[in-house]
Amino acid sequence: MQSTISIKDYLFSFLFLNDKSSQLFSKYLWHYWYIPAIIGLYLVLPFLANSIVKANKSLLASFLIVSIFFSMIVPDINSILEFAKKMQRNTTLSVGLTLSFSAVYFVFGNILKRGLLKKWTLKWLSIIGILSFVILVFGSLYINGSFSVSNAPVFCVWYTNPILLIFSLVIFELLTRIPDSKKLSPFTILSELSLGVYLVHRPIQILLQKSQLINFNIGVNFLILLVSTLIISYCLVWFISLIPLAKKMLLNVK
Repeated sequence: MQSTISIKDYLFSFLFLNDKSSQLFSKYLWHYWYIPAIIGLYLVLPFLANSIVKANKSLLASFLIVSIFFSMIVPDINSILEFAKKMQRNTTLSVGLTLSFSAVYFVFGNILKRGLLKKWTLKWLSIIGILSFVILVFGSLYINGSFSVSNAPVFCVWYTNPILLIFSLVIFELLTRIPDSKKLSPFTILSELSLGVYLVHRPIQILLQKSQLINFNIGVNFLILLVSTLIISYCLVWFISLIPLAKKMLLNVK
């Protein structure tokens, strides 16, 4: 029997107090876990940025090797082996829960600023970006298609995925090579509204699935659901951004 979601549940969820008897957080707003996490990141970011700038190359390299191995490679290998029924135990060799993978992105951002990929041509960066995107999408579809139960997804690309890291670095480098700031304006708008899209995309996804206009199946329908959710989310957030107070206080758009 499903529990009824009350106003109290919304209030508690707003205060990040999860009521286990309510489905509001566990089913509809589970992605809000990142809000406390990002607040913590903002608090430590000044200290982290200062440490990264002052650190030498060997120290940064050591940090990246250890962090990528334990927070990205090991968990992903473990997940694949678990899906393939090759291993019945979950690894504890992971520091992903400490959000160390976020520090990996921060460190790479600083290294890219120093010119890590400047010698790479546009052709090779584009090839690597396209290949990594294809692997992410079709790799996820293959895993879900091979090991899913009742068309329920069993694998999702997470921040700790090393291929996602490569794709992110390539996209960042390509954007920095656009000389005309006017050409960057569409990306600026999308990035400014990204927090709002993150907040609303999950309820919109659920509404689309419940409307039966788009049924969640492994394959093409998943891509249709993904694109539809993003488009509707961006449109909704754009309308919300027209309200000055909501734009500044809720969406954090300057």
